[in-house]
Amino acid sequence: MALLSEELINLPTNVAQTAPASAQIPLSQQLEAIDTRAALKALETPSIKDLATARSTAGSIGTNLGNMFYGATKGMADIVQAPAQLILNSAAALSGEGPASQYVKQKAQDFNRYLTNQENQYQAETPGSGAAGLGRAGASIAPFLAAAPTSVASAIPMAQKLARGLTQGAIYSQLQPVLNAESPAEFLSSKAVQTGLGAGLGAAAAPIGSAISKFLNPTVNPQVQKLVNEGITPTAGKILGGGFARTEAKLSSYPVTGDLMAGATRREIEDLNKATYNRALRSIGEVSTKPAGFEGVYEVQQKLGNFYDSLLPKLTFKADEQFLGELGAISRSVGNGELPQQQVNQFDNIIKNQLIGKMDDDATIAGKSFKRVEEALNDLSKQYGKSGDTNDRLMGNKIGEVLTSARESLQRTNPEYAADLKAANAGWAQYNIIRSAAKNTDKTNGVFNPSQFSRAVYAEDQSARKGRNATGRALMQDLSSAANSILSPKYPDSGTVGRALIAAAPTAGLSFMSNPLPAIAIGGATLAATAPYTQIGQRIAAQLLTSKRPPIVAPIANTISNLAPLGGAMLAPTFNPGTESLLDVRR
Repeated sequence: MALLSEELINLPTNVAQTAPASAQIPLSQQLEAIDTRAALKALETPSIKDLATARSTAGSIGTNLGNMFYGATKGMADIVQAPAQLILNSAAALSGEGPASQYVKQKAQDFNRYLTNQENQYQAETPGSGAAGLGRAGASIAPFLAAAPTSVASAIPMAQKLARGLTQGAIYSQLQPVLNAESPAEFLSSKAVQTGLGAGLGAAAAPIGSAISKFLNPTVNPQVQKLVNEGITPTAGKILGGGFARTEAKLSSYPVTGDLMAGATRREIEDLNKATYNRALRSIGEVSTKPAGFEGVYEVQQKLGNFYDSLLPKLTFKADEQFLGELGAISRSVGNGELPQQQVNQFDNIIKNQLIGKMDDDATIAGKSFKRVEEALNDLSKQYGKSGDTNDRLMGNKIGEVLTSARESLQRTNPEYAADLKAANAGWAQYNIIRSAAKNTDKTNGVFNPSQFSRAVYAEDQSARKGRNATGRALMQDLSSAANSILSPKYPDSGTVGRALIAAAPTAGLSFMSNPLPAIAIGGATLAATAPYTQIGQRIAAQLLTSKRPPIVAPIANTISNLAPLGGAMLAPTFNPGTESLLDVRR
């Protein structure tokens, strides 16, 4: 092929004469006129760009994988070489002055220098590499990870976790080399500091790991779950229990945080009241729509009353054979020595006047009239049941038995409405407990607390000698027990802390003016810590702490709890730079 210059020289004359004017311009000038940047940009096609990016990415991944492998190798070497360094330096420190001793001491110093040079080389070859640090991390904690249980960490008491953290930190320190030690004595001094720091930081990290583990996979108290299932939102501390609950209770005595926690506590108590309303209404297919307090209690009464009143015109009570047999058995038990004659006479008169005397000739009672019979027997049963006299209380129980038998007879003789009657009776029985709990709450406008609720459950138990309450089977006792156990205050404020903090407020204000940054930091931390006690924060926290976790979360959470002390021990070089560990401060 001819060169371009030769082709230009050999062009025919006619061609040269007919060529455009631009062809007469020297080639060098034509080349200068070309926009070289545009030409280069045209070469930058998407495929070429992608190829370059892919090559760069592949190179980065390869480098990171290599560094990670290098770090893992270094970590494995650490846990072998560090014990050897300890043994060699200990032997040198304990040896005498003879030739053999000098040989051991020299070998210890040589080994110390070797480890220091090895570390310096590693740092120089992996400058700032997170992948290398990650690889070294995995290798360093591998023995602990293999030995860590994955299912029992959350059940270990905190004292045992602290002891385990201290032990783990101390053992981990023995698996990390000491650098820059010029003599066995200097090595042992640095190793003692390293061990002490590792043990102390390991113990300090144990409760942090426990808290993280508990947040990731909380063990929800069945009583807490009972409350949550009923629509009650306990505070975060009460959900977690233990030290969290005690700390939360103590913080409720402080200004600011105390006000937020008081609001959260008020909301959970209102939730409890609403839960009882909904229990009473659930049987008739209704829900509470009014706020907690007198208004909510009145709504329950009205809805139950309307439901029952709509049934009454359709009902007729008839003393069937089963009812008469049950009434006879109750009367015989009263007259056969269970009660003195005075109570026997009272019982007979009540049954004759309030029940038998209300029947027509065919032993029936119209629905609306039966409601008045129910109310009278119910009131008398409660009246005598609250008496200080044992015989009166027993008579009250017997009147309650008659009322129960009469209601069951009403259901049997009106089978088409039996389900509705059963639902109404269940609702009224629960409403009686609500009414009893709310009746002495003028200061809180009808909102009762867990203690008042529990007392009402006990008072409304109509079983003989409160037998149902004694066995935990009284009506609504499952809810009252859970509320009393979880929601009741455990750390009442004496006022001392609050008064002390109020007195310190002027000093705090002056401190803020002179140096606001610490106060701002403390204020920010306080806001973050109290976020779960705002209205929306309380619900979010409860959802996070009680929602069911995937099965994989439990072993992860327990592993974090088990290995958290190692994280503390890894910080030892920060406080003692003469030692080396996973978290290298020079990286």
